[in-house]
Amino acid sequence: MSTPDLSDQLQVEYEENYPLYVKLCSELVTQLNELIIEEKINTAFPIESRVKTIKSIFDKCNRKNLCPSELGEISDIIGLRIILLFKRDLDKVCEILEKNFAIVKKEDIQQRLSTDQFGYGSIHYELKPPETWLSVPTLRRLQGIQAEVQVRTASQHIWASTSHILQYKRDSDVPIPIRRSINRAAALLEIVDLEFERVLHEREDYIEHIDKDKTINLNTDSLRDLLDKILPEENKSTQENYAELLEDLRYFDINIGSDLEDIISRNWNIVKNIEDEKVSLNQKRLEDGKSVKGTSEKRTKKNVFFTHVGLVRTALDAEFEDAFREYRSERLVRD
Repeated sequence: MSTPDLSDQLQVEYEENYPLYVKLCSELVTQLNELIIEEKINTAFPIESRVKTIKSIFDKCNRKNLCPSELGEISDIIGLRIILLFKRDLDKVCEILEKNFAIVKKEDIQQRLSTDQFGYGSIHYELKPPETWLSVPTLRRLQGIQAEVQVRTASQHIWASTSHILQYKRDSDVPIPIRRSINRAAALLEIVDLEFERVLHEREDYIEHIDKDKTINLNTDSLRDLLDKILPEENKSTQENYAELLEDLRYFDINIGSDLEDIISRNWNIVKNIEDEKVSLNQKRLEDGKSVKGTSEKRTKKNVFFTHVGLVRTALDAEFEDAFREYRSERLVRD
């Protein structure tokens, strides 16, 4: 920092505003998690977040020769990072950010790379809370506070983390014997993103052409497609484990979609009666001020208990009775 007085001034400002930095950071994570779930976007990891320490702020100022007169001039005191599995979701998350927050600046780091740099980066946003937040008493003090949000794929994240540790920013930074290997690694990571996109396209094409008569052998995608068509949409969860359910079905030699549909249809009244009882019990618990069991409060208020997988397992239980219960008990012990 340029003068001790300025350092002292920034220190005081930081201590006064620190609770607001933590508050905004927490609120951003909460709201973004909800928005991402609503859009059914797959993240590779939970949203990363942090508030810079005052030491980290001073280190940055010294390293980059910055002399801010106030902390508001530093855009990344609050930082979040959203790491996605698939490249196609980058645009979706960008749309979420631009629609729900006040964007100060957007930058695609890849566009910053010059001809003597390598690798690929992420998309960085500098943003503030939307005006609607400022009408909420607990949020109005966040007005004017800024945060940085980075959006990248898992492959981009691997590259960013690795290049940071190795401190290779440009080709000229890399020892000549290593240069070929590091460039090959960067290219492979980029190919990973492209191949994942190819998998998604091929999978979507496969699902679109699944036989309408449901005679196709059950696999993860055909099972998901079948259950989406025959079971209530409100029961579906974002955490359905189709792979485990497939193992259950194969154990009982249920390999064709039409066979599974027959079992569900034959036992549907039993399944719905069991679900209605569980929903009723949980609604009574809520009325008594207690927490729900076996599901979430949100799903209970929607009058659902079972997920799609849960509905199928309840139908299997009704169909095979003791044989299914014995199998599930053995599997729970084994797993």
